[in-house]
Amino acid sequence: MYFLVVPPRVMLPAGVVRSLPGYKVWCSASGSPPIYIAIKRNSTVLVNTTGTAKIPLYEEGDYTCVVTSRYGANSSDFFVTFIGKHTSFVLPQCDKYR
Repeated sequence: MYFLVVPPRVMLPAGVVRSLPGYKVWCSASGSPPIYIAIKRNSTVLVNTTGTAKIPLYEEGDYTCVVTSRYGANSSDFFVTFIGKHTSFVLPQCDKYR
């Protein structure tokens, strides 16, 4: 009897994630189990699991999803940006409209 061996492959929703602060991003994988899934930011592992990896987002920037198994490894980078950010600016004083 033969088993089909499939190396792990990252499954991400998008390369750029637009989110509100506190919402979760997820990373999963396909391939022959068991597969370990980690989400990293700046070389720091934020979560490491054998199921779908999920983390709440509190910082914008670059993240990496890394999947490994005895049959190989794969990774994919994604960028997080927050939507609905309030940008404030100051108008210069002008006496003409007073």
